[in-house]
Amino acid sequence: MFYAYFLILIVITGTHGFLPYNVREHRLSSARSKLSLNVSAKNTVERRDVLTGALLLISSTAVLAGGRQLVSPPTFIKDETVTSPVSATTIQQLSSVDEILGLIESSCDRRYLHAVVASDYKLMYRGVPTEESNFASVHINEASDLLLPSTYNSKEALKFFNILEERMHDKPIKPSNGHLSTTSTEAAKVWGENYASVWPLAESDKDDVHFAWLEDAGEFWPTISSNEIVMSNINDFANSKKIIIDGIDCGRMSLDDALEKKGGKDYEIMFRAKKFLLVPSRYEQELISGLKGAFII
Repeated sequence: MFYAYFLILIVITGTHGFLPYNVREHRLSSARSKLSLNVSAKNTVERRDVLTGALLLISSTAVLAGGRQLVSPPTFIKDETVTSPVSATTIQQLSSVDEILGLIESSCDRRYLHAVVASDYKLMYRGVPTEESNFASVHINEASDLLLPSTYNSKEALKFFNILEERMHDKPIKPSNGHLSTTSTEAAKVWGENYASVWPLAESDKDDVHFAWLEDAGEFWPTISSNEIVMSNINDFANSKKIIIDGIDCGRMSLDDALEKKGGKDYEIMFRAKKFLLVPSRYEQELISGLKGAFII
């Protein structure tokens, strides 16, 4: 009787507490595998979300910095000199004109500073949104937007800048690492409700700062009359542009010539800088007065 009772007990409890060792281990191993897959999937989703957030942050900071209407994340550009699009722009605010003057004195690119003085304090400008017109800001590692379809919202403009990229591939400055500024405050406001002066910064000789503009003045790509240029004529239009690169074509024309609006025309100036300062128009008069009295050249 005891033996029969013992056999019944084994049958009842065997599937719960008395599994053979190899069966229990198999089930435990299967459970671990499922847990590992769940953790791996969770990590993959988290990494994807982080990358997506970084790309969206770049788009938003690019809009704030330059006034251009970006509506899509940056594309990857095959140029080793371009900052990785995963690295978001850093923006640092300055609180006073004295702080602005101190930064220009210590870090502004000397070629640009000399050109500003030589041109009787003529400046480069970019558009800024109204919410950024109350403070100066330093922009670090801002990715170029000239090879993004959404910048001009024009297939013709995108093709034009890609042609320039190929044409300038061996130059220190090109569309893939350059930003556009202008000597016209009205043109700057096309890209933002207000405008700010641009001050490329170079804290050491290793900070590459370069400039390029059109010998015949004007814009690289016409923002108003672009509809007159048909796609079939883009190559001819791009090849007709005589581009001056500071430090290479300085015998033909200097940066202060462009700032002075040589020939009576406004110039669009492409610049390359890892860091640059934007000073809103409300501080310009006080800033120029401070520079004239600073004797920092």
